[in-house]
Amino acid sequence: MTGGKTRASTSRKANNKPDLEDIEVEELSDHEFADAHEEVESDLDEAISVVRDSEDIPDALKSSLAAIMKALSIGTGPNIVKTTKQVAKNTKNLDNLQTQVRRLELKLTESSVIIKNLPFKNKTNKDNLYEKYEDTLTQASSLLSELKLDTNLIRIRDAKRFAPQKNKKGKALTPTTKITLSNKAEVDLLLSKLPNLRNSKNFKNVQIQRELPQFLVPRKAALEEEAYKIRRAKKGRKTIVTLRGIDLVLLVKEANGTKYEEHEIES
Repeated sequence: MTGGKTRASTSRKANNKPDLEDIEVEELSDHEFADAHEEVESDLDEAISVVRDSEDIPDALKSSLAAIMKALSIGTGPNIVKTTKQVAKNTKNLDNLQTQVRRLELKLTESSVIIKNLPFKNKTNKDNLYEKYEDTLTQASSLLSELKLDTNLIRIRDAKRFAPQKNKKGKALTPTTKITLSNKAEVDLLLSKLPNLRNSKNFKNVQIQRELPQFLVPRKAALEEEAYKIRRAKKGRKTIVTLRGIDLVLLVKEANGTKYEEHEIES
């Protein structure tokens, strides 16, 4: 006897993944257990390194789970089975936590819009790219008037310029502006009035979009690229990238269509 040291013998399904509920154990000799234990320690050290160095903890834990399952296949005993189940549980908890954090990030950005090419109130600002806070507020209010929005329905809570950026030729660009309104409904109303800028003299180059949290920025870029390809492939198609829950979706309407349909792309 070996003092309860055992090998995990796994029952495998068609997908070749161990089913934790079907795991049986058998006795190991001291020598066999020592060899298995050394290999398990190596796999676990590698798994811990993955978790420590990764920027995406849930994915890292999934990698560590895969390493532990590999260790299971050579035999480790009931303790590793327990550990594997705990890692799976922790992974699920972290996924739930990530969802909650993303909902909070969306909540913090849902009342704001990002504006590109909003002109400075004073032309002299083009040289130093600096504008007083009250001048930025004035410009934001002027933009709302140009959009034909009732200021009794929409109230600007904050307006600020970001740090200026440069184009590929090194020329300084007009700093992007963030305007914060009272709530999401006001943002929706503002965006619905964008066609009113088509014939604007002072704001014709202005671009306005809903603010998004950083975790959705790569997703938005991928969907917009796909939308461009779809429009090029067939003239008359229309596309919309919009929020649904905590994710973005791409909607497509055919040239002679009457409604938008969701278009899925590979992540």
